[in-house]
Order: sequence, then structure tokens, then C-alpha cells
Amino acid sequence: MPSKDVVYYIAEGQNSQNIPLKADADSDVKKLYWFIDGVFQGESVQNKPLFVNLGAGKHTVQVIDDLGRHSLSYVEIVL
Repeated sequence: MPSKDVVYYIAEGQNSQNIPLKADADSDVKKLYWFIDGVFQGESVQNKPLFVNLGAGKHTVQVIDDLGRHSLSYVEIVL
């Protein structure tokens, strides 16, 4: 999971940023499901990041494990 309330700065000439999504989870978790601004982005396994391409703005990042536990964070991408 990105650090809470973190700001990423995009290099000049780019209009989006590739962000690694990774979460610490209990050993009984097999899959993590990722959502950005409420839209499903993909799934990952523990200790393996899912890379998502985010455009400028504030985004809500949510992860839900295969047992239904979840966490929410916010990131901001600045040009």
C-alpha cells in the first residue's frame, strides 16, 4: 500500500506515474485485490507489487484481501 497521504511528483514531460501497490498481509492471505478510485485494477500476491499508471490528481487506493479485510489510502500525483 502506498504510504498514507503521499505525494508523487511526475518528471517533466510525462503525464502519468507508474506506482507500485504492495501490502503487508497475514500469512493466511493468498490474494490481494486493488481498487483505484473505486475501479478494480488487478490482483497481486503477498510481497509482489501490482503496478498501476496514475494520472495527475488525488486518488483513493483500496486493497481487499481474499478474506474480506481491507485498507484505504490516498495518494496525489502532481505534474
